[in-house]
Amino acid sequence: MSNETFMPHGHCYLWKPEIVWLNVIPDVIIVLSYFSIPFLLVYVVHKTKGQLPFNWVFLSFAIFILACGTTHLMEIVNIWQARYYLAGIIKVITAVASMTTAALMVPLLPKIIAVLQKAEKSDERQTFS
Repeated sequence: MSNETFMPHGHCYLWKPEIVWLNVIPDVIIVLSYFSIPFLLVYVVHKTKGQLPFNWVFLSFAIFILACGTTHLMEIVNIWQARYYLAGIIKVITAVASMTTAALMVPLLPKIIAVLQKAEKSDERQTFS
């Protein structure tokens, strides 16, 4: 088989390169986005210097989003280099990060709602002043 006719996972993608690229291009965009969002969240937490209530939630989401981006990166890698064990380990890490973030959010919801309601009331008072 020559390099011109090689197509990774040809059978899986029905020997159609357009299907490969249909999957690769969105995954690249998702990876770039998912890898930039955590840095933005960490930047916000850093710049607010502890003024944000629950700033650890932002950091938890940053870890979760970074893990999700890495799963998409592994989808791209696996097309050309089969690294299924590594992909599985990254999915386990992503699952733990997502379950942890979700579990930590549940008891925090009443506090988040209270903070938002307090901020809304403060905004209403400023509007009528």
